Amino acid sequence: MQEKVLLILPCYNEEAALPGLLTELGNTRFPVNYQVDVVVVNDCSKDGTAQVAKNCKAQLIDLPMNLG
Repeated sequence: MQEKVLLILPCYNEEAALPGLLTELGNTRFPVNYQVDVVVVNDCSKDGTAQVAKNCKAQLIDLPMNLG
Protein backbone atom coordinates (compact mmCIF):
# COMPACT_ATOMS: atom_id res chain seq x y z
CA MET A 1 0.00 0.00 0.00
CA GLN A 2 1.30 3.43 -0.93
CA GLU A 3 1.54 6.08 1.78
CA LYS A 4 0.77 9.69 0.87
CA VAL A 5 2.86 12.48 2.32
CA LEU A 6 1.96 16.13 1.85
CA LEU A 7 4.71 18.70 2.41
CA ILE A 8 3.28 22.18 2.88
CA LEU A 9 5.74 25.04 2.49
CA PRO A 10 4.46 28.39 3.74
CA CYS A 11 6.39 31.09 1.88
CA TYR A 12 6.74 34.85 2.02
CA ASN A 13 9.32 36.50 -0.24
CA GLU A 14 11.28 33.28 -0.80
CA GLU A 15 12.10 33.78 -4.48
CA ALA A 16 15.84 33.31 -3.89
CA ALA A 17 15.62 30.29 -1.57
CA LEU A 18 12.69 28.37 -3.06
CA PRO A 19 14.38 26.93 -6.19
CA GLY A 20 17.13 25.29 -4.14
CA LEU A 21 14.68 23.91 -1.60
CA LEU A 22 12.39 22.47 -4.27
CA THR A 23 15.39 20.97 -6.08
CA GLU A 24 16.59 19.33 -2.86
CA LEU A 25 13.13 17.94 -2.18
CA GLY A 26 13.00 16.60 -5.73
CA ASN A 27 16.35 14.88 -5.23
CA THR A 28 15.39 13.40 -1.86
CA ARG A 29 15.02 9.64 -1.85
CA PHE A 30 11.83 8.83 -0.02
CA PRO A 31 10.83 5.24 0.70
CA VAL A 32 9.49 3.50 -2.39
CA ASN A 33 6.00 3.17 -0.96
CA TYR A 34 5.65 6.93 -0.36
CA GLN A 35 3.94 9.36 -2.71
CA VAL A 36 5.25 12.80 -1.74
CA ASP A 37 3.46 15.93 -2.91
CA VAL A 38 4.75 19.46 -2.29
CA VAL A 39 2.41 22.43 -1.91
CA VAL A 40 3.77 25.98 -1.79
CA VAL A 41 1.50 28.39 0.07
CA ASN A 42 2.46 31.86 -1.10
CA ASP A 43 1.45 34.35 1.60
CA CYS A 44 1.06 37.32 -0.77
CA SER A 45 4.80 37.68 -1.45
CA LYS A 46 5.98 40.88 -3.08
CA ASP A 47 8.74 39.10 -5.05
CA GLY A 48 8.60 36.27 -7.59
CA THR A 49 7.86 33.44 -5.14
CA ALA A 50 4.66 32.37 -6.91
CA GLN A 51 6.33 32.35 -10.32
CA VAL A 52 9.23 30.27 -9.00
CA ALA A 53 6.78 27.71 -7.62
CA LYS A 54 5.00 27.57 -10.98
CA ASN A 55 8.29 27.25 -12.87
CA CYS A 56 9.32 24.37 -10.60
CA LYS A 57 5.96 22.65 -11.23
CA ALA A 58 5.04 22.76 -7.53
CA GLN A 59 1.43 22.87 -6.51
CA LEU A 60 0.64 26.43 -5.51
CA ILE A 61 -1.87 28.09 -3.23
CA ASP A 62 -1.53 31.82 -3.86
CA LEU A 63 -3.15 33.76 -1.02
CA PRO A 64 -4.63 37.15 -2.05
CA MET A 65 -3.53 38.85 1.17
CA ASN A 66 -0.81 38.31 3.77
CA LEU A 67 -2.16 36.18 6.60
CA GLY A 68 1.07 35.96 8.60
